Amino acid sequence: MLLVVGCSNAMTACRELPAPVSVFETTAECMTARPFAVIDLQGQAQHVVARCLAVDPALEDDYDSII
Repeated sequence: MLLVVGCSNAMTACRELPAPVSVFETTAECMTARPFAVIDLQGQAQHVVARCLAVDPALEDDYDSII
């Protein structure tokens, strides 16, 4: 899963940004798409941070939020 967050200049206020594609079959596919997602969302916040997170598809119903 690709998580993209946009933050203020001081990195004190952040919010999740909508990734163009957020779910991938493999981590490698996510890592390949990550820099393009950051570029696509660059104007949405002063700092854009993206990270690929591994999730267990068997626990899909338990992922209602990311902490």
